[in-house]
Amino acid sequence: MKAAAHVQQLASDQPVMSYIAQVRKNGDQQKLSDHLLGVALLASGNAAKLDLAMVGELLGILHDLGKYSTEFQIYREAFASRSTRDGEIPFIR
Repeated sequence: MKAAAHVQQLASDQPVMSYIAQVRKNGDQQKLSDHLLGVALLASGNAAKLDLAMVGELLGILHDLGKYSTEFQIYREAFASRSTRDGEIPFIR
């Protein structure tokens, strides 16, 4: 089964918390599963040029997997108003 199929299965399991990848300045929210699948599709297409489509797909899914945590979602909510670019979340040390 392809990596994207696993993410789609996770997304359909109705988690208790809605995991958000980013919030646009206009308030639109992008679900984490939609973001990961979209990047996986783009990365797969680009990596296919090197005959590495499955590697690209996997890397696209994994690139923001750390956002799939309660801690990150709390962080995102706390600092969402400090965004400097559309969807960007500042790095706080």
